[in-house]
Amino acid sequence: MCIVGAGAAAGCGNTEADNGDAEAHSTEPAPQLGARARQVADAWDGSKAAEAWHEGYYPMEAVVQLPENGLRSEADRRA
Repeated sequence: MCIVGAGAAAGCGNTEADNGDAEAHSTEPAPQLGARARQVADAWDGSKAAEAWHEGYYPMEAVVQLPENGLRSEADRRA
């Protein structure tokens, strides 16, 4: 979880830097941002919020996924 936040803070680069203009923008996070990210990550570990997250159920898609063309009749739907 901590790595995701740090990766999002660092960004994915930009087109100006990719065009060879190394001085335009840096993809490196500011030192303060990195320190803050570490502080937030450390506060998350062992917190009540982290405990609730780990014990919870968070589906990313519909819980029930019907088979494609699998329900051929009303009896199939009821089952």
